Amino acid sequence: MSDAGQWWPVVEAQRLADGAAFGAQCGAVRIAVYQVAGELFATDSLCTHAFVPLEDGLLDGFEIECPVHQARFDVRSGACRRFPAAKPLRVFKVRRNDGQVQVWIPTGTV
Repeated sequence: MSDAGQWWPVVEAQRLADGAAFGAQCGAVRIAVYQVAGELFATDSLCTHAFVPLEDGLLDGFEIECPVHQARFDVRSGACRRFPAAKPLRVFKVRRNDGQVQVWIPTGTV
């Protein structure tokens, strides 16, 4: 795995409530950031089945539910948890830094 990439500021940490999701554009990548029990996670934003923003869905524990067809994904691993989605989400490194939630986007990620 290459170390090339950059940290993108997504949202002020205080604006991301526990049990909440937030979507943002990081260069060419649309991501969703989640906070569950104080931990941060980041995945692709778009459902791999319906291609709608997952941050508009229901975050239930560590699973995000697509608002259109109720496909579910584990925000920790990106794994599909419920049909009709069959393809997992990509996951990204995420951190808190100087009051910001930041996501690492590797170079060449589209």
